[in-house]
Amino acid sequence: FGICLGSPVGASAATNAGGAIIQNTTWTVAASPYVIQEDITIPSGITLTLEAWTIVKFGQNINVNVNGSFVTKGSASGTVYLTSFLDDTVGGDTNGDGVSSQPAPRDWRGVQFNAGSIGNIAGTVFEYAGNNTAFGSSQAGIYNLGGTMSISSSSLTKNNAYGIYQKSGSLNCSY
Repeated sequence: FGICLGSPVGASAATNAGGAIIQNTTWTVAASPYVIQEDITIPSGITLTLEAWTIVKFGQNINVNVNGSFVTKGSASGTVYLTSFLDDTVGGDTNGDGVSSQPAPRDWRGVQFNAGSIGNIAGTVFEYAGNNTAFGSSQAGIYNLGGTMSISSSSLTKNNAYGIYQKSGSLNCSY
């Protein structure tokens, strides 16, 4: 894996992940891109941390359900990417189809923060999410349904209707 001119480049192999995160876990650039083909659940008391430069690609209709803590540690010198499995612009052509498929809003559901959860999102790009009708018509990349969230220096673009759906809980955004 290499880093060139401040941008992530394709990895030689992907790491498959999904299901329940059962212990505090850190995902690294060395294992990127992570390919998620099964919903992720972060239980109360558990933290999933994504280091700078980590790339996570989500399959169709995949959701991250946070009851514990979800932390991204991106920065100006190392962005974290949460994107579609069909996105070849970061992490390479993970699905191996060349230019046959293109990412689009609603490719994956998004990240849902439930009551009592914690989200510390820094230097992160959320793209192509918002396919989640389970939470009403407001389809977004992030759903805050009662968590305590802080988002800084991040971008939520190319999602369906909104970047963030703030139903309840607290949200502090800064750039």
